[in-house]
Amino acid sequence: MPMLVGLLLAPVGALLGSALFFAVLAGVDSSSTRATPSDVFWIVVFGGGIGMIGALPTTAIVLPVAYGLLRRRSAATLAITGAVAGFLICGGILAVFWNPAHELDPGAWLFVAGIAVDGAIAGALCGWLLACIMRWLRPDGGQTDQARQA
Repeated sequence: MPMLVGLLLAPVGALLGSALFFAVLAGVDSSSTRATPSDVFWIVVFGGGIGMIGALPTTAIVLPVAYGLLRRRSAATLAITGAVAGFLICGGILAVFWNPAHELDPGAWLFVAGIAVDGAIAGALCGWLLACIMRWLRPDGGQTDQARQA
């Protein structure tokens, strides 16, 4: 069940990462042209498709495996796991396929770090959501032992 929930969370993480990326890009851009809401929508949807490359391994593989392995299944633990996985996977994928290693430009590595941080934020949110959804889906309705005894 955690893998199915993680699979369903992949588009959420990808769209969040895409929206965050383009929001930062719009804040840094000094041009006078402004995007319309329709432009923003299509940019985020297109970016979400690309973002699935990094979101899918994080939400559908790493987070469900961590959920199954960790005895302490708190939302904070899975959020931290998602942040680390998102950082490593998104930054690693970009560094491998874009390969700025041959470039001495610090801006190229800053871009890779920005994408990695973007993946970390989306991964943290997806980890937190996975923990909350799995707690809600438990047969006892997510109640703790103390809440049932009260």
